[in-house]
Amino acid sequence: MVTPQSSLPEQPIRRTRGSSAQRWCLFGAGVLLLLLALGIQHRIRRGASSEQVPPSSDPRLAYNGPFRNIHPEVRYVGDSRCGDCHARETETYRRHPMGRSLLRVADIGSAVACAASNNNPFRALNSLFTLQREDDRLWYREVRLGPEEKPLAASETELRYAIGSGNHGQSFLIDRGGRLFQAPVSWFSSKHIWDLSPGFSEPLRNGRPVEPGCFFCHSDGARHVQGTLNGYEQPPFHGFAIGCERCHGPAERHLQGHQASDGKVDWSIVNPRHLAPDLRDAVCEQCHLAGEARVLRHGRDFYDFRPGLPLQSVLSIFVSSDNRKAVNHVEQMHRSTCFRGSRERADRLGCISCHDPHRKVPSEERIPWFRNACLRCHAEHGCSLPLSKRREKSPEDSCIDCHMPRFASTDIAHHAATDHRILRVPGRETTAGPAFSETLLQPFYPTTPGPEADRDLGLALVQLVTNHPEVASASLPRALRLLDEARRHFPDDVEIGMARSWILRSQGRPWEALVAIRNVLDKAPRLERAQVIAALCAQELGQVDSALLSWQKAIEINPYLAPYHQNRVELLVQANRWDGIETACDTWLRLDPFSVDAHLFKVRSLLHRGEREAARKEFARLEALHPTNLEQLRSWFKEQLR
Repeated sequence: MVTPQSSLPEQPIRRTRGSSAQRWCLFGAGVLLLLLALGIQHRIRRGASSEQVPPSSDPRLAYNGPFRNIHPEVRYVGDSRCGDCHARETETYRRHPMGRSLLRVADIGSAVACAASNNNPFRALNSLFTLQREDDRLWYREVRLGPEEKPLAASETELRYAIGSGNHGQSFLIDRGGRLFQAPVSWFSSKHIWDLSPGFSEPLRNGRPVEPGCFFCHSDGARHVQGTLNGYEQPPFHGFAIGCERCHGPAERHLQGHQASDGKVDWSIVNPRHLAPDLRDAVCEQCHLAGEARVLRHGRDFYDFRPGLPLQSVLSIFVSSDNRKAVNHVEQMHRSTCFRGSRERADRLGCISCHDPHRKVPSEERIPWFRNACLRCHAEHGCSLPLSKRREKSPEDSCIDCHMPRFASTDIAHHAATDHRILRVPGRETTAGPAFSETLLQPFYPTTPGPEADRDLGLALVQLVTNHPEVASASLPRALRLLDEARRHFPDDVEIGMARSWILRSQGRPWEALVAIRNVLDKAPRLERAQVIAALCAQELGQVDSALLSWQKAIEINPYLAPYHQNRVELLVQANRWDGIETACDTWLRLDPFSVDAHLFKVRSLLHRGEREAARKEFARLEALHPTNLEQLRSWFKEQLR
């Protein structure tokens, strides 16, 4: 009999961990990381004011500044309306990297090629990947290779969307019934080649689930299905790429009448140049400040942020307390002497001091453009080196080539390709900058101690551990203490509940972890990641019925993740429940056609029912995949037929 999610026996049944649970230790950590991803407990400085947004209040309602498009009732209208009056800006912006951050495959143009000279096909994950493009469609074919690279099995998958402007590279999205996955194939523009997507390994070969946090910085708005890991309504996006209103706010009132009320400034829509420096920078930092951990504040959603608001009213961002690990543009700029020297000025150095958000500077204009940006501050006190000496390093006398050298191309997302520390003596490390505490994480903005700070730091530490378990596992006890304290103030916060459950399970306390996650499910029974954690905990405790129920619910929410089906099948076999195994294995194989385990479980089910001939045919399909333990499997199968 299935144990209801809300009821628990007084004592655990037993503590066992099968092969599936071992695999899912890593998967569960990854899932939680993806879903916790966003945070820091900053307090805010609103322009010249030190007023703080009340905890958990909607910052759009708390806004008391002059702009009239911050309120949540003001609607977005879409980029097509902007070009009527701002034709030049919209035309150049379409060629800007932000204007090409998400594209339909049909719109990627000719820069992405599928010729043999583009490393097509390429070998990875014991397979041969071949990209094929025809008219407006693009797909990849994967052929599993056996001994002597003999083709064993094949599958084809269409690519629907491209993520990334293409300046450095592009990844691609698979749409499976409204569930979006990053494909294992990526285009690397610097080398003009196809290759395996960064960070992909065997468990991700069928695609990495893409959560809404990713689309926050790559689309104008994603229509995420609440509670799901990677489910989206159709069509999945409000608009492709980052649009005008992401930096200027919703334009409904601007269109209704945009005469300047005081003859100078049009307060119907945000123009970042009229914002205080912190608020101006927040417009860029919503996407360009990655940090080590980003945590949505309690009760907030990504799209609660609107230009004109302090970013920390919606999103908490933590950076490394090690000065040497400032790999993000914003972090590096804040450590620069130029930034610190202009901190108290109205024209403080910021992103748009040097970058035009409407136009990508062509390569032929790059040196004079950025030299002019430097000379706005350094016209009187310029470079101390004589021109002849400067030209030895840069014949064109480029300021940035010397003081902001480019790193070797890494094709790693969110890492600076140019050193934004603006070092006086290039190549010399600097220890200047804000003083860091001894903890692993430092809030990027000033923080007021309190329950929300505890919550956000606790969640951020869990993210850090899932990203860097080799250096940060000692942070888990501290994270648990912070979350335990925060839970008293936010008893209904499901993020706290899931993080606590993950920590408890990591500490070898699966029973307490199961209690914690079932408390979450009482509040949010359709929360996919909570069902996964509950299944893992119950599985580890030997509560087969409870684990099966959670896996089944996870499958109902998201039927397109093969590991869900795999764990359910393994538990059914473990419990000697053979009804429906073959159908479940067929579903699993449609999602992962190269799975030896799926074929093996199907063979076992057929043998259990006495269908020996069908079992032979299925075992032949298994043999065709040529697993490394094939001879052992053949001996086992021969024994079963006796």
